[in-house]
Order: sequence, then C-alpha cells, then structure tokens
Amino acid sequence: GVDKLFGARKMADLLKCDLRDTLGAGDAEPDTFLSGVGLAVIVGSNQLSYRGLIETIKLNNSLELGGLLFRAAELAAHHTHG
Repeated sequence: GVDKLFGARKMADLLKCDLRDTLGAGDAEPDTFLSGVGLAVIVGSNQLSYRGLIETIKLNNSLELGGLLFRAAELAAHHTHG
C-alpha cells in the first residue's frame, strides 16, 4: 500500500493542500501519484493508464514539460499578485 500516490497524499497532508489543486508529471508505471493530482502530465512515449482528477495532458519530452512549468509559474505569480 505504500507507493508514490501514498507519499504524495502524505506530503499534501503535511503541506495542508489538496492534491486536486496540484500538477504532477511522470513517465512510467511507478508514477501512481498521477491518478491523485488535478492535472496529470504524462511525458514521453510510454502509454500510462493514469488520469488526473481534473485533466490529463501528454507531452513529448522534458523540454515541453519545462515550458509548461515555466508558464504555470507565470500564471500562478500573476494570479497571486494581480
């Protein structure tokens, strides 16, 4: 019963946040936390069965993931400050 989703839930409890409000990225079967986050980002060519609670997107590579994270940080900063 201890896997990456279990760990993500424990971290969310400690941080007092809802996993539904988070983004998670992974590329392999052990990335079970993808089924517990709001936005699941699947990176690469592996076909994973995990789906985010709100949305799931597929990216081709880590460069695209970097772009997504950069844009998400911009949006979060704008939302927080403005």
